[in-house]
Amino acid sequence: MRLILLLILAVGGLLLDSVFGEQFLAVYSIPTAMLAPMLVAPSALLMTSTRLRAQVRSRYPTAWVRWLVWPAFILCFAGLLFISGQGWVAGASRLLARKQSAVELQVVSVGRYESRRTLCLQRVEVEYMNVKSRLCADPLLAQGEALAGKRLLAVGVTSPLGLHIEALRLQ
Repeated sequence: MRLILLLILAVGGLLLDSVFGEQFLAVYSIPTAMLAPMLVAPSALLMTSTRLRAQVRSRYPTAWVRWLVWPAFILCFAGLLFISGQGWVAGASRLLARKQSAVELQVVSVGRYESRRTLCLQRVEVEYMNVKSRLCADPLLAQGEALAGKRLLAVGVTSPLGLHIEALRLQ
């Protein structure tokens, strides 16, 4: 039952990230050194659960499943939970967003044009308050083309967690 609840939370976070994540600019930055414990903690909790271990031992009596397949599944599941966290932050930020605002962003790099198979044709990496973030520029940039080194004016609504960009304008 707990595993199903965790799966629902993970899928919900991924859905929120697909809806709000493309135009969300977070105002926080997590150092890479802090990311490893976030992946290891759910894995360790699921691996050491005596109830889960007993269920796996009774269902899969072969050792290679218990020692190879099950840990790989747990690591993939923990990664899914970790990735879905950004979606929950973006969704919560959208609920808390109240104030219209305009901020200036620095374009760090521009992704190359991709084929029509993707929803986003051009991604830009922007920097705001020493935090770098990748955004989809297609629906946001009304005119012109974003180039590396240029400044953009981002118009949107702010919350304590970040900025939800509604439009980008060249400076």
